[in-house]
Amino acid sequence: MHKALSSIRRYGLLSLILMVWGCNLYAQGNILSDTITWPRMNGTVYSLLGEVSKASGILFIYDSALIDNERKVKIAAGKRSVERMINTIVNNEDLHLRILGKHVLITTKPKDDRSHSKPALHDTLAARVMVRGRLTDKQSGEPLSNASIYIPSASLGSVTNVEGSFLLRLPDSLRQDTIQFSHLGYEVCKVEVSQLLNDDYVIELSPMDISLQEVVIRQIESRSLIQRMIESRQRNLFKDAALLTVFYRECVEYKHKFQQLSEAVFEVYKTPFGRDIPDQVRMVKGSKIDNVSLNDSLQVKISAGIESCMILDIAKNLPDFLCVDEEDNPFVYSADGIDYIDGKWANVVNFKQSKNIKSPLYCGKLYFDSNSDALLHAEFELHPKYVAKAANHFITKRAKKYKLIPQSISYTVSYKECEEGYFISYIRGDLRFKVKRNGLFTSSPSLYTWFEMVTCNVDANNAKSFTRAERINTRSVFSELDTVTDEDFWKDYNIIPLERELSLIIQQISLTIEKTETQ
Repeated sequence: MHKALSSIRRYGLLSLILMVWGCNLYAQGNILSDTITWPRMNGTVYSLLGEVSKASGILFIYDSALIDNERKVKIAAGKRSVERMINTIVNNEDLHLRILGKHVLITTKPKDDRSHSKPALHDTLAARVMVRGRLTDKQSGEPLSNASIYIPSASLGSVTNVEGSFLLRLPDSLRQDTIQFSHLGYEVCKVEVSQLLNDDYVIELSPMDISLQEVVIRQIESRSLIQRMIESRQRNLFKDAALLTVFYRECVEYKHKFQQLSEAVFEVYKTPFGRDIPDQVRMVKGSKIDNVSLNDSLQVKISAGIESCMILDIAKNLPDFLCVDEEDNPFVYSADGIDYIDGKWANVVNFKQSKNIKSPLYCGKLYFDSNSDALLHAEFELHPKYVAKAANHFITKRAKKYKLIPQSISYTVSYKECEEGYFISYIRGDLRFKVKRNGLFTSSPSLYTWFEMVTCNVDANNAKSFTRAERINTRSVFSELDTVTDEDFWKDYNIIPLERELSLIIQQISLTIEKTETQ
C-alpha cells in the first residue's frame, strides 16, 4: 500500500453565456410597476411565477403557507404590470410585495406598523427570533441541500438539510442585520433578518452564469493553485485560538431501516494555525435514539465520530492530496475553470490518483478563492474502482461471521471567512457498505452511516482551553457517550432540521418507546 493511504486511516475515523451580477440589479427602479405584454398561459402557480421570473429577472421569497404552488391557473393574454401579474397568478389581491435587491418578498399586507416588530419567539429571557424556510433552485424548483445560511457580521450560521429546509435562531439584537443565503454555483441572496420573521419562507436562488472569457482569464496551473493555498494559510487561517459552537449529527441505517440517530451541540476549542496542539471538544447537549424494536441488528463498530470532524479540517491538517511538492505524490491534478461560492469567485481543481496506482486513494474537486487563495470548499471520495479494498481502514470491530465491503466513502468540507480569518464551517461524511455473511450466497443487505457538523457560532475573543474533566475523548464513539435529553432540549441552539421522512420515523419510534415504558 502506498503511504498516501495514511489519509484514509485518518478520515476513516467516522460513524458560457452572460455574466450576471445579482442582488442590486433592480434596486434603482421599481420593476413591479413595469408593464409587460403577456401571452396566454396555463400551468401551476409555481410554473407561471417562473415565467414572470424569465420575463422580469426577479426571484421570489414567499411564505409557503400563503401560496399553493400546485394550484392550476389560466391567464388570458394582455398587458399587465409585473405586480398585477403576480396578484393574478396567486389569486390574492391582499398581498404585500417588497423589492429586496433582485428578490421580491411576498407577504400578506400588514394590519399595522407593529406587525413587523413582533419577535418570532416569545422568549423574553432568551430574547431571540427565528428564521426558517426552504431554499430552492429558481429554474427547477429543486431543493438546495447543504446551502449556507450565514450572518457575516456576527459569525452565526447553519446549513440546509437534504430537503433544502433551514432554521436559524438569532439574538433579537440581530433583527436589523443582513442574512446571507448561498450555495455553490448560485448567486448570493441577502435579506434583512426582520423581513423573514414569523413565517416559513421559500427562497429562490438563481444559478450563476459564468462567461467563457472569465474562465480563460482566470485559469491558473492546478498545482500552483494548491501551492498558493498552502503558502497563504499563515495569513488566512486563525492566528489565535477560537471557540466554535457546532451542531453535530450522525445516523445509522441497516437494510434501509433506521437504527440510530445521535445529535449534539459541542464547543470546539480550535488551536491557532501553526501550533502542534490538537483541538479540544466538550459536549454542551447530547441526545440519541435507537430503534430498539429492530430484530436484525448488526454487531459491528465503524470507527467514526468526533475525531473525523477535527481531522477533516483539511486546510489546517493537510491530507496527501494537498501535498503537491512530495516527490512520490501519486495524484494527477487538472484545472477546471472557475465557479461561484458565497459571493466569491473560486478556481476549481480536479484531482485523482495516477493510473499506475491501484490502491484506494481519494479523488475529487477543490475550490480556491481567486483573490485570497484560501480553500473555500472540497468534495472528495475514495476512488470508486478501488474503494472495496479499504474495509480494514474503517471497520474496527465486527462479528466474525460478517464481512463488510465499502461501496462508497465520500466527504464534503466547506470554509467561511470572518474578520479573524477562514474557519471550518461545514463537514459531511457518507459511508456505504454491503454486508455479507460468511458461507451464505444470498443478497447482501446495505449498511449506511452518515454524519455532519456545522459551525453555528465563532467566538475569537473568549477562547479558553477546556479542563481535562470537561474534554471529550475525540476517539470515542459518540453514540456510546452518556447523554441526557430534557423536554426543551435544543432551546436556543442552532441545529440542522431533520428531513421529513426521518422525522416521521423518529416520531413513530418515540411513540413506541413511550408506550413500552408506560406498560
